[in-house]
Amino acid sequence: MITKITVLAIYVALLFLIGILASRRVKSMSDYYLGGKKMGFWAVAFSARATGESGWLLIGLTGMGAIAGYSGYWVVAGELLGVFISWQFMAKRFKIRSDEYKAITIPDYLQSHFKSSTNTLRIISASVLVVFVVIYVASQMDVTGIAFESMLGIDYRIGVLVGFSIVLIYIFIGGFVAAVWSDMFQGILMFIGLVLLPIVVWFSMDHGAGITEGLNTIDPTLTQIMGRSDDGWMNLFTIIGFSMIGLGFLGSPQVYVRFMSIKSENEIDKGKWVALLFTLLTDAAAVTIGILARIYFTSEGQDPEAVLGTGGEDVLSLITNEFLPTILVAIFIAIVLSAIMSTIDSLLILASSAITRDFYQKIFRPDIKDEDLTNFSRLVTVGMALVALGIAILLYYLYPDRQIFWIMIFGWSGIAATFCPVIILSLFWKGYTEKGAIASMITGFASVIVFKFVFSNMEGIGKYFVEYFSEKGFIIIGCSRKPLEYKTNSEYHHFCLEVSDEKKVKEMFLFIRKKYGRLDILINNAGIGSMNHSMLIPIKTVQSILNTNVVGTFLLSREAAKLMKQNNFGKIINLVSVASSLKLEGEAAYAASKSAVLTLTEIMAREFAEYGITVNAVGPTPVKTDLIKGVPKEKLDRFLERQAIPKFSTPQDICNIVDFFINKKNDMITGQVLYLGGI
Repeated sequence: MITKITVLAIYVALLFLIGILASRRVKSMSDYYLGGKKMGFWAVAFSARATGESGWLLIGLTGMGAIAGYSGYWVVAGELLGVFISWQFMAKRFKIRSDEYKAITIPDYLQSHFKSSTNTLRIISASVLVVFVVIYVASQMDVTGIAFESMLGIDYRIGVLVGFSIVLIYIFIGGFVAAVWSDMFQGILMFIGLVLLPIVVWFSMDHGAGITEGLNTIDPTLTQIMGRSDDGWMNLFTIIGFSMIGLGFLGSPQVYVRFMSIKSENEIDKGKWVALLFTLLTDAAAVTIGILARIYFTSEGQDPEAVLGTGGEDVLSLITNEFLPTILVAIFIAIVLSAIMSTIDSLLILASSAITRDFYQKIFRPDIKDEDLTNFSRLVTVGMALVALGIAILLYYLYPDRQIFWIMIFGWSGIAATFCPVIILSLFWKGYTEKGAIASMITGFASVIVFKFVFSNMEGIGKYFVEYFSEKGFIIIGCSRKPLEYKTNSEYHHFCLEVSDEKKVKEMFLFIRKKYGRLDILINNAGIGSMNHSMLIPIKTVQSILNTNVVGTFLLSREAAKLMKQNNFGKIINLVSVASSLKLEGEAAYAASKSAVLTLTEIMAREFAEYGITVNAVGPTPVKTDLIKGVPKEKLDRFLERQAIPKFSTPQDICNIVDFFINKKNDMITGQVLYLGGI
């Protein structure tokens, strides 16, 4: 531990030194946000790539290599394509025009390019930058806390604050120059570490006949470069999807700001080859690391996520601890932090410029002195960082089982969808107008919001229960963690609460008692899960699973029974899972929680019988809801194959069983569980 802390202390000291040296070059607003447009190609190229990759390169892409095998290299191809197009065909055009416009921000460029007489375009672009950048920065801060906790054993909250302080100090002092120089330093660490690690692992492990043979032994589909599915069309879509990832670089503001900062067009030609080489070697190395981890840590027929974590996110941690001495493990911790911080610093500068330059100066204080504006910029940077920090901490407390990857994707998608079309079209389409630019930006922004909160909102089977029993004329009371609105044909009340919160649950039942005086049916549907190996699952996740699945079921059943016994009638139906009976690897905590619910069902059936209350359970096969949306298809297929009827359950299947249990003709049936699909 001392070695790791020492290495990190040296790493932090170097970042502070960079910030101090960079501060000597900050004399004006242009210096603070663009380095005075005097940055060299080495610094710009490394900074652009380090910023673009973030923690996804070390955590996400290594995991993808482990899960996808050789087809994961299509991501490398897509990244190379995106980097090449942006540097080869767009960088010079953008550099020339932004210099011509004397622009120092992306909204500056757009405002000047379209010769806008209003501030509409500036306000829209700056607002989008602030919203999505803050979300993305918050997710990166969250990852920082997770990295400190998982790699160093330091409390998440302390880790977030430490990472926040490190980044804020050096960019507060040195602005864009500090961000670029530190990105270059961090990019070099990422480059050396990722390129050397698979070489070290290869010569350290007993690799037998080779990588291809090793993968074939585990799963022959892992060596299929054109995709793992038997469906050719599915493989084609997979390849296209992987390859399209890099196209987000074609209009990413954080990349294009670096094109604005480079000192000449000739430097772009040089920087292109540095960026391409960086991308090729680091991305290919990341996929290879995942593949080697798959060979070393897993065996034929074994669920890779049970060993390597969900999506293979634990690959880097496992492989460095297995093959590297302590001091090199510590250096790799610094490399992971480098990937995260190189993104945070760039985005904070980007968001700060949107507020300072595009709102404050251009709209409210056009006559402000440059020195005063630079000082104000520093304050805004601090403010934006504090907002992002607040969001990260809030997510930690409110959503302990959050999937941070999807929060990152949300922020990244918002930036890319808003700015990629408008930047590309402004460079190559002469007929592109200000109205068209506004329309494309609003459409891009809105599409991300709609797809995130409307089309992708699979809320589980609770919504189906509400709709189904509403059609039957039932008065329905529902509860969930977040506010929900359902259109129903009958009376409906919704409570926003944690099912393990005794005070809130009692308040809900007090409402039912006062308003209706009775409760006839309780369906305990609330549930969460985490598919991970027992040695890898965090204790906080285990506690959350038990609180929701077990404590919540117990608490709701207890309070419901108190109300039901007054009328000597009641039906309680609990949802369990075939995961318990099938003893699924990687589901220890979830399966244990559902086994506990089954035990509660059997014992409560005896305890409540004298009050005319029956307690039964239904155990469905997987249902296509949020609970399983992140589970790989191959894993679900193996799951289904172990059942007599290898099919997904539908909400209607579950409702059919519920109808059976609540039928008054079946008052003699209690303490039973009906499994769908056969086990």
